Amino acid sequence: MAIKPEIIKSSLSNINTSDIVNTVRAQGSNTLTGINFQDRLPECNQESLNTIANIFDSDSDLANAFLKEILNRIGLVTMNYQRYENNLKFLKQGRLEYGETVEEIAFGLVKGKCDYEVEEGVTDVFEITLPEVASALHKVNFQQKYPLSITRAELRKAFTSERSLGSFIEGAMTTFYNSYEVDEQLSYKNLIKVALEKGFGVVEFVPNVVDEATGKQFVKRVIALTTKLAFMSSNYSLYGIPQFSHPEDLIIIMDADLNASISVDVLAAAFNMNKVEFMQSGRKVLIDEFPVEGVHGIVANRRFFQIYDNDFSLDSIYNPSNRVWNYFLHVWEIISVSPFMQCIIFAETGSGSVTSITLNPTASTVNLGNTVKITATVEGTGIVSGKVIWELSGSGEKANGNPYSTINQNGVVYVGKKETAKTLTVTATSYQDNTKTATATITVGNN
Repeated sequence: MAIKPEIIKSSLSNINTSDIVNTVRAQGSNTLTGINFQDRLPECNQESLNTIANIFDSDSDLANAFLKEILNRIGLVTMNYQRYENNLKFLKQGRLEYGETVEEIAFGLVKGKCDYEVEEGVTDVFEITLPEVASALHKVNFQQKYPLSITRAELRKAFTSERSLGSFIEGAMTTFYNSYEVDEQLSYKNLIKVALEKGFGVVEFVPNVVDEATGKQFVKRVIALTTKLAFMSSNYSLYGIPQFSHPEDLIIIMDADLNASISVDVLAAAFNMNKVEFMQSGRKVLIDEFPVEGVHGIVANRRFFQIYDNDFSLDSIYNPSNRVWNYFLHVWEIISVSPFMQCIIFAETGSGSVTSITLNPTASTVNLGNTVKITATVEGTGIVSGKVIWELSGSGEKANGNPYSTINQNGVVYVGKKETAKTLTVTATSYQDNTKTATATITVGNN
Protein backbone atom coordinates (compact mmCIF):
# COMPACT_ATOMS: atom_id res chain seq x y z
CA MET A 1 0.00 0.00 0.00
CA ALA A 2 1.44 3.39 -1.01
CA ILE A 3 2.29 5.94 1.65
CA LYS A 4 0.01 8.96 1.66
CA PRO A 5 1.61 12.23 0.46
CA GLU A 6 0.77 14.04 3.68
CA ILE A 7 2.81 11.48 5.60
CA ILE A 8 5.67 11.67 3.12
CA LYS A 9 5.85 15.44 3.39
CA SER A 10 6.16 15.32 7.16
CA SER A 11 9.45 14.83 8.93
CA LEU A 12 9.69 11.17 9.89
CA SER A 13 11.26 12.13 13.20
CA ASN A 14 7.96 13.79 14.14
CA ILE A 15 5.83 10.71 13.39
CA ASN A 16 5.00 8.37 16.25
CA THR A 17 6.73 5.00 16.26
CA SER A 18 3.36 3.33 16.87
CA ASP A 19 1.89 4.99 13.76
CA ILE A 20 4.70 3.64 11.58
CA VAL A 21 4.50 0.11 12.99
CA ASN A 22 0.70 -0.02 12.77
CA THR A 23 0.81 1.25 9.18
CA VAL A 24 3.12 -1.64 8.29
CA ARG A 25 0.90 -4.10 10.20
CA ALA A 26 -2.16 -2.90 8.29
CA GLN A 27 -0.53 -3.95 5.02
CA GLY A 28 -0.68 -7.60 6.04
CA SER A 29 1.95 -9.73 4.30
CA ASN A 30 5.33 -8.30 3.39
CA THR A 31 5.61 -8.19 -0.39
CA LEU A 32 9.28 -9.17 -0.35
CA THR A 33 9.29 -12.00 2.21
CA GLY A 34 5.66 -13.12 2.54
CA ILE A 35 5.70 -12.68 6.33
CA ASN A 36 2.36 -11.56 7.78
CA PHE A 37 2.98 -8.78 10.28
CA GLN A 38 -0.54 -8.84 11.70
CA ASP A 39 -0.08 -12.45 12.81
CA ARG A 40 3.34 -11.97 14.39
CA LEU A 41 3.29 -8.43 15.81
CA PRO A 42 0.89 -6.98 18.41
CA GLU A 43 -0.68 -3.59 17.83
CA CYS A 44 1.92 -0.99 18.71
CA ASN A 45 1.45 1.59 21.46
CA GLN A 46 3.57 3.07 24.22
CA GLU A 47 3.14 0.00 26.40
CA SER A 48 4.02 -2.55 23.71
CA LEU A 49 7.17 -0.89 22.37
CA ASN A 50 9.50 -3.00 24.52
CA THR A 51 7.59 -6.19 23.65
CA ILE A 52 7.99 -5.51 19.92
CA ALA A 53 11.69 -4.76 20.39
CA ASN A 54 12.11 -8.14 22.15
CA ILE A 55 10.25 -9.92 19.35
CA PHE A 56 12.58 -8.44 16.73
CA ASP A 57 15.60 -9.26 18.86
CA SER A 58 14.66 -12.94 18.98
CA ASP A 59 13.23 -13.35 15.46
CA SER A 60 15.73 -12.33 12.76
CA ASP A 61 13.41 -13.28 9.89
CA LEU A 62 10.66 -11.02 11.20
CA ALA A 63 13.12 -8.18 11.90
CA ASN A 64 14.55 -8.53 8.39
CA ALA A 65 11.09 -8.37 6.79
CA PHE A 66 10.13 -5.36 8.90
CA LEU A 67 13.32 -3.47 8.03
CA LYS A 68 12.79 -4.16 4.32
CA GLU A 69 9.24 -2.90 4.59
CA ILE A 70 9.94 0.37 6.40
CA LEU A 71 13.07 1.22 4.40
CA ASN A 72 11.65 0.31 0.99
CA ARG A 73 8.07 1.49 1.44
CA ILE A 74 8.46 4.38 3.87
CA GLY A 75 12.10 5.44 3.79
CA LEU A 76 12.67 5.08 0.05
CA VAL A 77 9.35 6.72 -0.85
CA THR A 78 10.22 9.62 1.43
CA MET A 79 13.64 9.82 -0.12
CA ASN A 80 12.17 9.84 -3.62
CA TYR A 81 10.03 12.79 -2.63
CA GLN A 82 13.00 14.71 -1.27
CA ARG A 83 15.13 14.05 -4.35
CA TYR A 84 13.32 16.65 -6.39
CA GLU A 85 14.34 19.50 -4.11
CA ASN A 86 17.81 19.82 -5.68
CA ASN A 87 18.01 22.79 -8.05
CA LEU A 88 19.61 20.74 -10.86
CA LYS A 89 16.99 17.97 -10.79
CA PHE A 90 14.82 19.80 -13.30
CA LEU A 91 17.44 19.02 -15.97
CA LYS A 92 16.15 15.45 -16.07
CA GLN A 93 14.09 14.62 -19.13
CA GLY A 94 12.24 11.77 -17.42
CA ARG A 95 12.63 8.12 -16.53
CA LEU A 96 13.84 5.30 -18.76
CA GLU A 97 11.48 2.48 -17.87
CA TYR A 98 12.85 -0.20 -20.21
CA GLY A 99 16.34 -0.94 -21.47
CA GLU A 100 19.46 1.13 -20.94
CA THR A 101 19.52 3.37 -24.04
CA VAL A 102 17.68 6.48 -25.25
CA GLU A 103 17.83 7.26 -28.97
CA GLU A 104 17.67 10.94 -29.87
CA ILE A 105 16.72 11.73 -33.48
CA ALA A 106 17.09 15.06 -35.29
CA PHE A 107 15.90 16.08 -38.76
CA GLY A 108 17.53 18.63 -41.04
CA LEU A 109 15.87 20.92 -43.57
CA VAL A 110 15.17 20.37 -47.27
CA LYS A 111 16.00 22.86 -49.99
CA GLY A 112 13.03 24.71 -51.42
CA LYS A 113 12.47 25.00 -55.19
CA CYS A 114 11.01 27.75 -57.30
CA ASP A 115 12.49 26.97 -60.72
CA TYR A 116 9.49 25.68 -62.61
CA GLU A 117 6.96 27.00 -65.10
CA VAL A 118 3.38 25.73 -64.90
CA GLU A 119 2.94 25.63 -68.66
CA GLU A 120 6.03 23.49 -69.08
CA GLY A 121 4.78 20.90 -66.63
CA VAL A 122 6.29 19.68 -63.37
CA THR A 123 9.18 17.26 -63.86
CA ASP A 124 10.11 16.33 -60.28
CA VAL A 125 6.89 14.61 -59.14
CA PHE A 126 8.62 11.28 -58.63
CA GLU A 127 11.99 12.65 -57.54
CA ILE A 128 13.05 11.39 -54.12
CA THR A 129 14.07 14.10 -51.66
CA LEU A 130 15.23 12.84 -48.28
CA PRO A 131 15.93 15.20 -45.36
CA GLU A 132 19.10 14.80 -43.35
CA VAL A 133 18.38 12.50 -40.41
CA ALA A 134 20.81 11.97 -37.55
CA SER A 135 20.58 10.03 -34.33
CA ALA A 136 22.51 9.84 -31.07
CA LEU A 137 22.42 7.04 -28.51
CA HIS A 138 22.53 7.94 -24.83
CA LYS A 139 23.35 4.98 -22.60
CA VAL A 140 23.25 4.39 -18.86
CA ASN A 141 26.62 5.65 -17.63
CA PHE A 142 25.98 6.43 -13.95
CA GLN A 143 25.84 3.19 -12.00
CA GLN A 144 26.48 3.67 -8.31
CA LYS A 145 25.75 1.61 -5.23
CA TYR A 146 25.78 2.93 -1.68
CA PRO A 147 26.20 0.44 1.19
CA LEU A 148 24.79 0.89 4.69
CA SER A 149 24.86 -1.58 7.60
CA ILE A 150 22.28 -1.75 10.39
CA THR A 151 22.92 -3.82 13.52
CA ARG A 152 20.42 -5.62 15.73
CA ALA A 153 21.37 -3.26 18.56
CA GLU A 154 20.49 -0.20 16.43
CA LEU A 155 17.12 -1.69 15.54
CA ARG A 156 16.34 -2.33 19.20
CA LYS A 157 17.19 1.29 20.09
CA ALA A 158 14.62 2.38 17.49
CA PHE A 159 11.88 1.20 19.87
CA THR A 160 12.95 3.07 22.98
CA SER A 161 10.53 6.00 22.55
CA GLU A 162 7.51 7.20 20.58
CA ARG A 163 9.69 9.17 18.14
CA SER A 164 12.79 6.98 17.88
CA LEU A 165 11.71 4.75 14.95
CA GLY A 166 10.99 7.75 12.72
CA SER A 167 14.36 9.27 13.62
CA PHE A 168 16.02 5.93 12.88
CA ILE A 169 14.48 5.69 9.39
CA GLU A 170 15.17 9.34 8.63
CA GLY A 171 18.81 9.02 9.70
CA ALA A 172 19.39 5.91 7.60
CA MET A 173 17.79 7.38 4.48
CA THR A 174 19.54 10.74 4.92
CA THR A 175 22.87 8.90 4.88
CA PHE A 176 21.92 7.30 1.56
CA TYR A 177 20.46 10.50 0.18
CA ASN A 178 23.38 12.79 0.96
CA SER A 179 25.93 10.28 -0.34
CA TYR A 180 24.41 9.76 -3.76
CA GLU A 181 23.28 13.39 -4.08
CA VAL A 182 26.86 14.67 -3.92
CA ASP A 183 27.97 12.24 -6.64
CA GLU A 184 25.00 13.02 -8.87
CA GLN A 185 25.43 16.77 -8.61
CA LEU A 186 29.14 16.53 -9.45
CA SER A 187 28.27 14.40 -12.49
CA TYR A 188 25.74 16.98 -13.70
CA LYS A 189 28.27 19.80 -13.42
CA ASN A 190 30.95 17.71 -15.08
CA LEU A 191 28.74 17.54 -18.19
CA ILE A 192 29.87 21.09 -18.97
CA LYS A 193 33.50 20.00 -18.97
CA VAL A 194 32.72 17.02 -21.22
CA ALA A 195 30.66 19.19 -23.57
CA LEU A 196 33.48 21.72 -23.82
CA GLU A 197 36.17 19.13 -24.54
CA LYS A 198 34.13 17.29 -27.17
CA GLY A 199 32.90 20.41 -28.96
CA PHE A 200 29.23 20.28 -27.94
CA GLY A 201 27.75 23.75 -28.35
CA VAL A 202 30.07 26.73 -28.81
CA VAL A 203 32.39 28.77 -26.61
CA GLU A 204 31.75 32.49 -26.30
CA PHE A 205 34.58 34.52 -24.78
CA VAL A 206 33.47 37.48 -22.66
CA PRO A 207 35.24 39.82 -20.20
CA ASN A 208 35.52 38.60 -16.63
CA VAL A 209 32.62 40.25 -14.80
CA VAL A 210 34.13 42.26 -11.96
CA ASP A 211 32.25 45.59 -12.05
CA GLU A 212 29.28 47.38 -13.61
CA ALA A 213 31.02 47.98 -16.95
CA THR A 214 32.07 44.36 -17.54
CA GLY A 215 28.76 43.18 -16.13
CA LYS A 216 26.87 45.19 -18.71
CA GLN A 217 29.07 43.87 -21.51
CA PHE A 218 28.25 40.33 -20.42
CA VAL A 219 24.53 41.11 -20.16
CA LYS A 220 24.41 42.63 -23.63
CA ARG A 221 26.13 39.60 -25.11
CA VAL A 222 23.79 37.19 -23.38
CA ILE A 223 20.70 39.11 -24.52
CA ALA A 224 21.99 39.20 -28.11
CA LEU A 225 22.80 35.50 -28.20
CA THR A 226 19.63 34.29 -26.48
CA THR A 227 17.66 36.36 -28.98
CA LYS A 228 19.56 34.71 -31.85
CA LEU A 229 18.79 31.26 -30.45
CA ALA A 230 15.11 31.88 -31.18
CA PHE A 231 15.92 31.83 -34.92
CA MET A 232 16.76 28.73 -36.94
CA SER A 233 20.53 28.31 -36.97
CA SER A 234 23.18 25.61 -37.27
CA ASN A 235 25.82 27.59 -35.37
CA TYR A 236 25.22 26.61 -31.76
CA SER A 237 25.30 22.81 -31.65
CA LEU A 238 27.92 20.15 -32.32
CA TYR A 239 26.22 18.42 -35.23
CA GLY A 240 25.13 21.56 -37.05
CA ILE A 241 21.54 20.55 -37.89
CA PRO A 242 19.51 23.80 -37.82
CA GLN A 243 17.65 24.26 -34.53
CA PHE A 244 15.88 27.01 -32.64
CA SER A 245 14.80 27.50 -29.02
CA HIS A 246 11.72 29.10 -27.55
CA PRO A 247 12.72 31.59 -24.81
CA GLU A 248 10.87 29.53 -22.20
CA ASP A 249 12.98 26.46 -23.14
CA LEU A 250 16.26 28.25 -22.45
CA ILE A 251 18.13 27.95 -19.18
CA ILE A 252 21.10 29.90 -17.93
CA ILE A 253 23.41 28.31 -15.37
CA MET A 254 25.73 30.71 -13.54
CA ASP A 255 28.27 30.24 -10.79
CA ALA A 256 27.98 32.12 -7.51
CA ASP A 257 30.60 34.77 -8.38
CA LEU A 258 29.03 35.73 -11.71
CA ASN A 259 25.57 35.86 -10.19
CA ALA A 260 26.77 38.13 -7.37
CA SER A 261 28.42 40.53 -9.81
CA ILE A 262 25.39 40.64 -12.09
CA SER A 263 22.96 41.13 -9.21
CA VAL A 264 24.93 43.86 -7.45
CA ASP A 265 26.63 45.74 -10.26
CA VAL A 266 24.08 45.48 -13.08
CA LEU A 267 20.65 44.89 -11.62
CA ALA A 268 21.27 47.46 -8.91
CA ALA A 269 21.98 50.01 -11.63
CA ALA A 270 18.86 48.95 -13.53
CA PHE A 271 16.62 48.18 -10.57
CA ASN A 272 13.47 47.96 -12.66
CA MET A 273 14.82 45.13 -14.81
CA ASN A 274 13.36 41.70 -14.11
CA LYS A 275 16.07 39.01 -13.84
CA VAL A 276 14.37 36.47 -16.10
CA GLU A 277 13.50 39.05 -18.77
CA PHE A 278 16.97 40.49 -18.47
CA MET A 279 18.52 37.11 -19.26
CA GLN A 280 16.02 36.38 -22.05
CA SER A 281 15.80 32.98 -20.40
CA GLY A 282 13.07 30.70 -19.17
CA ARG A 283 14.98 29.75 -16.05
CA LYS A 284 18.11 30.74 -14.16
CA VAL A 285 20.00 28.20 -12.06
CA LEU A 286 22.90 28.81 -9.69
CA ILE A 287 25.77 26.50 -8.81
CA ASP A 288 28.83 27.01 -6.62
CA GLU A 289 31.37 26.70 -9.46
CA PHE A 290 32.03 25.02 -12.81
CA PRO A 291 34.63 22.24 -13.11
CA VAL A 292 36.52 24.25 -15.76
CA GLU A 293 38.56 27.28 -14.69
CA GLY A 294 37.48 30.37 -16.60
CA VAL A 295 33.92 29.17 -17.30
CA HIS A 296 31.28 31.05 -15.33
CA GLY A 297 28.02 30.44 -17.17
CA ILE A 298 26.18 28.63 -19.95
CA VAL A 299 22.99 29.20 -21.88
CA ALA A 300 21.35 26.12 -23.35
CA ASN A 301 18.13 24.63 -24.57
CA ARG A 302 16.72 22.50 -21.77
CA ARG A 303 16.84 19.44 -24.03
CA PHE A 304 20.60 19.85 -24.39
CA PHE A 305 20.81 17.89 -21.14
CA GLN A 306 19.91 14.27 -21.83
CA ILE A 307 19.49 13.03 -18.25
CA TYR A 308 17.17 10.14 -17.38
CA ASP A 309 16.53 8.08 -14.26
CA ASN A 310 16.87 4.36 -14.86
CA ASP A 311 17.01 2.52 -11.54
CA PHE A 312 16.56 3.69 -7.97
CA SER A 313 16.14 0.71 -5.68
CA LEU A 314 17.21 -0.80 -2.38
CA ASP A 315 18.47 -4.36 -1.88
CA SER A 316 19.49 -6.04 1.36
CA ILE A 317 20.96 -9.19 2.91
CA TYR A 318 21.18 -10.33 6.53
CA ASN A 319 24.52 -11.62 7.81
CA PRO A 320 23.82 -14.02 10.69
CA SER A 321 27.50 -14.22 11.57
CA ASN A 322 27.66 -10.69 12.94
CA ARG A 323 23.88 -10.03 13.13
CA VAL A 324 24.02 -7.13 10.69
CA TRP A 325 21.71 -6.12 7.84
CA ASN A 326 23.61 -4.83 4.82
CA TYR A 327 21.62 -2.49 2.56
CA PHE A 328 22.63 -1.32 -0.90
CA LEU A 329 21.03 1.65 -2.64
CA HIS A 330 21.42 1.31 -6.43
CA VAL A 331 21.20 4.46 -8.54
CA TRP A 332 21.43 4.17 -12.33
CA GLU A 333 21.04 7.13 -14.69
CA ILE A 334 21.80 8.37 -18.17
CA ILE A 335 23.85 11.56 -17.79
CA SER A 336 24.61 12.90 -21.25
CA VAL A 337 24.29 15.90 -23.57
CA SER A 338 22.74 16.30 -27.00
CA PRO A 339 24.86 16.86 -30.13
CA PHE A 340 21.85 18.49 -31.78
CA MET A 341 20.53 21.02 -29.25
CA GLN A 342 21.83 24.54 -28.75
CA CYS A 343 24.36 25.41 -26.05
CA ILE A 344 26.66 28.42 -25.48
CA ILE A 345 29.46 28.22 -22.92
CA PHE A 346 30.69 31.58 -21.58
CA ALA A 347 34.40 31.76 -20.76
CA GLU A 348 36.72 34.58 -19.75
CA THR A 349 38.48 36.40 -22.58
CA GLY A 350 42.06 35.16 -22.85
CA SER A 351 41.38 31.93 -20.96
CA GLY A 352 42.04 29.70 -23.96
CA SER A 353 43.51 29.56 -27.45
CA VAL A 354 43.66 27.02 -30.28
CA THR A 355 47.09 26.02 -31.54
CA SER A 356 46.37 23.26 -34.07
CA ILE A 357 43.88 20.78 -35.54
CA THR A 358 44.73 17.19 -36.40
CA LEU A 359 42.58 15.06 -38.73
CA ASN A 360 42.41 11.28 -38.84
CA PRO A 361 42.68 9.83 -41.41
CA THR A 362 44.50 12.46 -43.43
CA ALA A 363 44.28 10.35 -46.60
CA SER A 364 41.84 7.63 -47.60
CA THR A 365 40.30 5.88 -50.59
CA VAL A 366 36.51 5.64 -50.70
CA ASN A 367 34.51 3.85 -53.37
CA LEU A 368 31.39 5.31 -54.98
CA GLY A 369 28.35 5.17 -52.72
CA ASN A 370 30.39 4.64 -49.54
CA THR A 371 31.27 6.79 -46.55
CA VAL A 372 34.26 7.57 -44.36
CA LYS A 373 34.34 9.33 -41.01
CA ILE A 374 37.01 11.94 -40.38
CA THR A 375 37.74 12.85 -36.78
CA ALA A 376 39.21 16.17 -35.69
CA THR A 377 41.31 16.75 -32.58
CA VAL A 378 41.64 20.39 -31.56
CA GLU A 379 44.73 21.22 -29.51
CA GLY A 380 45.43 24.37 -27.54
CA THR A 381 45.97 25.93 -24.16
CA GLY A 382 43.39 26.68 -21.48
CA ILE A 383 39.76 26.53 -22.61
CA VAL A 384 39.64 24.95 -26.05
CA SER A 385 36.43 24.00 -27.85
CA GLY A 386 36.51 20.81 -29.87
CA LYS A 387 33.87 22.11 -32.30
CA VAL A 388 34.96 22.42 -35.93
CA ILE A 389 33.20 23.42 -39.14
CA TRP A 390 33.50 20.82 -41.87
CA GLU A 391 33.71 21.60 -45.59
CA LEU A 392 34.06 19.34 -48.64
CA SER A 393 35.45 20.65 -51.92
CA GLY A 394 36.20 19.21 -55.34
CA SER A 395 32.95 17.30 -55.90
CA GLY A 396 31.28 17.27 -59.29
CA GLU A 397 27.84 18.89 -59.55
CA LYS A 398 24.46 17.42 -60.41
CA ALA A 399 22.20 19.07 -62.95
CA ASN A 400 20.47 21.00 -60.16
CA GLY A 401 23.78 22.44 -58.93
CA ASN A 402 24.10 20.26 -55.82
CA PRO A 403 27.35 18.30 -55.32
CA TYR A 404 27.43 14.53 -55.76
CA SER A 405 29.37 14.09 -52.53
CA THR A 406 28.63 15.65 -49.13
CA ILE A 407 29.97 15.96 -45.60
CA ASN A 408 27.92 16.45 -42.46
CA GLN A 409 28.94 18.32 -39.34
CA ASN A 410 29.93 15.09 -37.65
CA GLY A 411 32.75 14.61 -40.16
CA VAL A 412 31.09 11.82 -42.16
CA VAL A 413 31.84 12.08 -45.91
CA TYR A 414 29.48 10.45 -48.40
CA VAL A 415 30.93 9.83 -51.85
CA GLY A 416 28.06 9.97 -54.33
CA LYS A 417 27.31 7.01 -56.58
CA LYS A 418 27.77 9.23 -59.64
CA GLU A 419 30.74 11.26 -58.37
CA THR A 420 32.89 12.45 -61.30
CA ALA A 421 35.84 13.87 -59.36
CA LYS A 422 38.98 11.81 -58.74
CA THR A 423 39.95 13.59 -55.51
CA LEU A 424 38.00 15.34 -52.75
CA THR A 425 39.36 17.65 -50.07
CA VAL A 426 38.04 17.85 -46.51
CA THR A 427 38.71 21.01 -44.52
CA ALA A 428 38.09 21.38 -40.78
CA THR A 429 38.08 24.90 -39.34
CA SER A 430 38.10 25.65 -35.61
CA TYR A 431 34.88 27.37 -34.58
CA GLN A 432 36.77 29.08 -31.79
CA ASP A 433 39.53 30.40 -34.07
CA ASN A 434 38.82 30.37 -37.79
CA THR A 435 42.50 30.91 -38.61
CA LYS A 436 43.24 27.33 -37.51
CA THR A 437 42.43 24.70 -40.16
CA ALA A 438 43.44 21.21 -41.25
CA THR A 439 42.81 19.24 -44.43
CA ALA A 440 42.46 15.61 -45.48
CA THR A 441 42.39 14.07 -48.97
CA ILE A 442 39.93 11.46 -50.25
CA THR A 443 40.70 9.48 -53.37
CA VAL A 444 37.52 8.38 -55.13
CA GLY A 445 37.65 4.72 -56.10
CA ASN A 446 35.76 2.80 -58.83
CA ASN A 447 35.15 5.77 -61.12
